[in-house]
Amino acid sequence: MATLKDIAEMVGISVSAASLAIRDHDSISEETKRRVWGAQKKLGYQPNLARRSRPRNSEAAAQSTTDIAFVLSDRGFSDMLYARKFQAVTKLSVGHQFRPIYVSVKLADLHEGNFPSLLTDSGIKGIIVSGNYDEKAHQQLRRLKVPIVVSGNYSLGNESWSACEIDIAQGIRLMTDRMIELGHRRIALLVRSPGSHYAYDLECAYRRHAEMTKIEGGALVLREDSAHIQTQLDALLQQPDRPTALVLSTDGLALEVFDAADRLGLKIPRDLSITAFESGYHSLRPPLSVVSVDSNDIGRVTLRKLISQMQDPECLLTREVVGMRFSPGGSIAPPVH
Repeated sequence: MATLKDIAEMVGISVSAASLAIRDHDSISEETKRRVWGAQKKLGYQPNLARRSRPRNSEAAAQSTTDIAFVLSDRGFSDMLYARKFQAVTKLSVGHQFRPIYVSVKLADLHEGNFPSLLTDSGIKGIIVSGNYDEKAHQQLRRLKVPIVVSGNYSLGNESWSACEIDIAQGIRLMTDRMIELGHRRIALLVRSPGSHYAYDLECAYRRHAEMTKIEGGALVLREDSAHIQTQLDALLQQPDRPTALVLSTDGLALEVFDAADRLGLKIPRDLSITAFESGYHSLRPPLSVVSVDSNDIGRVTLRKLISQMQDPECLLTREVVGMRFSPGGSIAPPVH
């Protein structure tokens, strides 16, 4: 099992600096953070953030706090998107005397109503859930009779639910409009999560914007296994009228696209421009242009909605959308004519 020391040695920094980088501390440079997150993903290291979030103090302090659960379904903290969400909630919880506890679950167990003991035996007063989640899991989790806020974009049935979502349509607009400004007309969307509500929303937002802006190109849904992804990417990029720019559903796809471009002799960004929705761990060269959302914004909205339910169980359940921002990198350029 990988350790923090292994990451520090791979990157060439101290263990304490590696620890701060994983926690996205302001004292560590963005370049070092990217290198640490890349090593973390490669080694499969998962920090024990649940233990770190618990106060080291006495029973009296424990009695003054309220336990809330950050439930992560079918995902791990090797994906920095979720690690950052939990870190933001942890940091912002202090002023509310909350103690966030990280709970890892399998979606199949949620479907069967098999909950970890942390959710049923420890007096959890509120739940924030993210990861792979659906209507069946939500109906089961509601049986716990505690306030629930969903962090992410999901379809959970006809009944209202409380959620903090990202503005997918805004993200699509920011990326495609930037490509259009540079002169691109053949722009394709690549989606890696077939069948998910997130993928469906991405495709719908992209098709609406493509129709409005008259750009060429469509949406390609990639199958999950790497062999099929490589085959589909090669076929797309070898077309005579191949796209000159790609919009990726997650920056996790960028590595496959960079590899495909290299195999086919295409240079990024000279021959192919790339933008992506950011998860937060890639350190590619040239640096990737991304749209992202501030984890602290997600944390603030999520906690505010959870507190509203805890204070008033009969309050109206609503879904609030958090805006995105575009961060240009070296992966975009005007097309070669």
